[in-house]
Amino acid sequence: MKPYSIIEPEVETIIREMQKKCQELHLGNCSFNLFDRGRNAFAMTELEGYWELKCITEDNTRFVDIYKMTSDELIFQSSKIGYIYLY
Repeated sequence: MKPYSIIEPEVETIIREMQKKCQELHLGNCSFNLFDRGRNAFAMTELEGYWELKCITEDNTRFVDIYKMTSDELIFQSSKIGYIYLY
């Protein structure tokens, strides 16, 4: 299985900066939209020892790609179709 959406390097930089800000503010999760990159929403959640990233394609199908965020890479875990809770 492969992701429905490709996370471009510029978008990954934004995601990493959001993660840093969450850690700085002691936030365990956040979500945001990047409308200039299509209709994608992103949700990050701090879990035991790592962060999880969900990339949601907001169209009629709502594809969701789930990644494990390590210190230096995004590791694709799975994809789902349909409605999914962000957290």
